[in-house]
Amino acid sequence: MRQSTKVAAEDDGISIKQTTGEVEQSMKKKVAGHVTINSYVVIARAVEEGINYGISRYNKYAKKALSDDEVNALAVHLEREITNALSEILNFEGGRDEVD
Repeated sequence: MRQSTKVAAEDDGISIKQTTGEVEQSMKKKVAGHVTINSYVVIARAVEEGINYGISRYNKYAKKALSDDEVNALAVHLEREITNALSEILNFEGGRDEVD
């Protein structure tokens, strides 16, 4: 006969069932209503992360790395110009809300 144990963490909507030799995890989270994505925030974060990654790759392989002031100035200008270019072809319905 198999002995089984059930542990439920319902605060997070996660239930874990553990049976001897088996572990089963299922996500059970109820979402009520309609969820929308703020596409401007998603794109702005992707642009920022891409710029930061590109600059760090440049600094890794360049003979002379950029100074912190140069990195900051370059990142600000690139982010602004890329976002402006995207704004010309994309319609952000939620507008440019808070971007972290």
